[in-house]
Amino acid sequence: MKIRQAVFLFMFFGFLLFITGCDNYNTYADLSGDGKPEIIFADYGQTHWNYVDYNLMARSGEVGQAEPRLIRRFKGRPDQIQFTDIDNDGDLDLVFSAYGQTHWSYKDYDTYAAKNDGSGNFGNPELINRQKK
Repeated sequence: MKIRQAVFLFMFFGFLLFITGCDNYNTYADLSGDGKPEIIFADYGQTHWNYVDYNLMARSGEVGQAEPRLIRRFKGRPDQIQFTDIDNDGDLDLVFSAYGQTHWSYKDYDTYAAKNDGSGNFGNPELINRQKK
């Protein structure tokens, strides 16, 4: 019985890693508008029964900064992450895509935008497009 449980858990977590992906996101961007780029990176967070958190973090490029700050926590890994100025206010906004709800013959593919307040803090993401894939 214990072997069956171990095999099930091994298969479950293997499937979970296959779904969520194993690659990380790394880039540089000036999110705070101070002329100095922050180091933007992502890592996996807490494991839930049906997904793994994906945390998008920022750290100043200055030596000695203590802790990175959380930009956004995703439920599972997003498909695409980009920083661009979508509202023409001079700061970089967060645009990301993720697979959403699964339907009988397709899966929602949603694109969101979270606006930067000018100091590197992002508001709640707004759905800007939904496709069927």
